[in-house]
Amino acid sequence: MKRNRKKNIQTYKKIVPTVCVIMLLFILPAAIIFSNPDFINKAINAGAAFSVMINMPEQSLALLEKRFKGEFAEENQSEEDLDSSSNSSDNSSNTEDNISNKQKNEKASENDDSKNPKKNKQDNQSNNSKENNSSDDINSPSYPELTNTAPPTNKIPQNYQGSIQESDISKISTAIPYKESGSIRNLTEVDDEEVLEILSSKHIPQIEKDSELPQVLIFHTHATESYEPYDREICDLRGSWRSTDNNCNMVAVGDVLAARLEEKGIKVIHDNTAHDYPSYNRSYERSEETVKSYLEKYPSIKVVLDIHRDAIQQGNVITKPTAVINGRKAAQIMIACGCDDGTMNIPEWRKNLSFGAELQAAAASVYPELMRPVFFAYRKYNMHLSTGALLLEIGGHGNTLDEAKYSVWLFGGILADFLLEQS
Repeated sequence: MKRNRKKNIQTYKKIVPTVCVIMLLFILPAAIIFSNPDFINKAINAGAAFSVMINMPEQSLALLEKRFKGEFAEENQSEEDLDSSSNSSDNSSNTEDNISNKQKNEKASENDDSKNPKKNKQDNQSNNSKENNSSDDINSPSYPELTNTAPPTNKIPQNYQGSIQESDISKISTAIPYKESGSIRNLTEVDDEEVLEILSSKHIPQIEKDSELPQVLIFHTHATESYEPYDREICDLRGSWRSTDNNCNMVAVGDVLAARLEEKGIKVIHDNTAHDYPSYNRSYERSEETVKSYLEKYPSIKVVLDIHRDAIQQGNVITKPTAVINGRKAAQIMIACGCDDGTMNIPEWRKNLSFGAELQAAAASVYPELMRPVFFAYRKYNMHLSTGALLLEIGGHGNTLDEAKYSVWLFGGILADFLLEQS
């Protein structure tokens, strides 16, 4: 018995130090790390951010949702900014409930042009734009009226003030010219000459006018994206530019586009699912399932449009992409097309690019300042689901809802005419 005890004691003396070392090196640090909710949240958000970078053209990673709180904003540069060093971000400080309640009572505004110091520039832009096709268009049921909501009189605290700068970014010197009015911002390794060769094989989805079956699907991967509530030069950086109220977010913009296409004789399904709420994580995966279900149910759908708004910001300065058309401000529009680098499973990306480039050129020929260059980059954003799939950025978070609705109404008329002429 004594010998066995001695052996056991000797064994324990060998095992205990080893166990202590293991606990110090592995178990204790793991316990400390995983008991820290901040660390867990950061790990989850980092994984989500990686998924977003593959899918999103705007890379508005950090500030699109309160949970991100700007953690990635300084590390990830937006490819949609005027300057490659600009951060594309959505500032977030309020909860979603506060955002919704606040924006239910606030609608975007349109100030008198005579009070705008940029009036002369805007008048020149307006003179370069073609008039609407007819007065019947302006009087159509889908024409978005101005809300003319005045900014609040109370001042924003100095430390929360940001500036909004209107800018015409319809022309970028590095973009590939296409036809007389179009342009493509090529951010891939595909040579510009090869891009133009791809576009020589024109691909336009064929739709049916006045069909009882849906021809176009409109949806929103990031439905809760919203706009600056007022047309002003100073903004409140405490805002989130997100709303769960469908009267204020991207669903409201999609409603205008759907109505415009419908009155032109094109049957539309507009899905208003908030794929990015309550969680932003995996929103593209959720919208993919939505699109798949519609395409399976309605094989007649030939055009699939994911409607977003961009976010162009550097520090406390927000760039507001703006055109003035027929005397009214409109948010500039960007068409995004994905390219496959061999890892994204978009075998027909050339057809999507052709569709996007043709449409952008057609719209720019009517309203030169309305369209930004096509954004062509290694992004997926569910373009593998249809050869008629496009992602549209309607203005940015510095624009107002009024401006976004007006621009998408103008664009919707051109899109309808463009599709019907090709069919």
